[in-house]
Amino acid sequence: MKKLYLLVTSVLAISGLPAMAGDMMHHNSAFTGLSLGAQGDYVTVNGKQRLDTFLNGTNNISSVNTNAPGASGRLHLTYGTVVPANKMYVGVELGAGLSSVNTTDTVNANIASAAGSTDSTENLLISRTTKMKDFYTVALRVGRVFNNVLPYVKIGANWANFQTNLKGGDLNDASNSKRKLGVEAGLGVDFQVTPLVTVGAEYNHAEFRGLNTSAFDSSDTVNPTLTNTARFRSDSIGLRANFKVA
Repeated sequence: MKKLYLLVTSVLAISGLPAMAGDMMHHNSAFTGLSLGAQGDYVTVNGKQRLDTFLNGTNNISSVNTNAPGASGRLHLTYGTVVPANKMYVGVELGAGLSSVNTTDTVNANIASAAGSTDSTENLLISRTTKMKDFYTVALRVGRVFNNVLPYVKIGANWANFQTNLKGGDLNDASNSKRKLGVEAGLGVDFQVTPLVTVGAEYNHAEFRGLNTSAFDSSDTVNPTLTNTARFRSDSIGLRANFKVA
């Protein structure tokens, strides 16, 4: 009877080890549960800019790609879980941040070459300023834990506030600021420093919808209209840190 009792208790103890291991992984891993973090990035925003000058049915087009470097910082809230059997990681992350991206370029509107212009010598130089301001993100993260290291890939959305300003000559100052939804994908790696703290690095690429800004030259009797169309994409690389709160 005593041997049977020892056998039964031993089997029960062994059968409970996987659950205990999973429970220990959840409580002793900084990759699981709810965490609050911060991230700082070096960002470049590429703008595919097209300026259309409409005058008496004639459209003069000027196209150029602009590159704007800057910095951004964001706070993020992450919830993740790790499957004990294969150590696969799945997480969801919400973020909010600010960007310092700000660039100005000069473009010739070519009003003089447009048919019907009353000023045959006018080649209006436009000062075009592009800014990326605040943004919000949501992403799904998938990876695998190797001891204290978590490499992962991510896919999600970035809702960023872009602004374009047009100035020059007799042109009325025009500005358009709108939030544009973009698809963002990236990859990164987190390192567990303690059961509550991780640090890591991350790269992200995002593609955004276009932004249109219109203005007109009131000095010309035929009032040429200028429309700037910009499509933005961003690349960022940065460092991050997370603190587990639950």
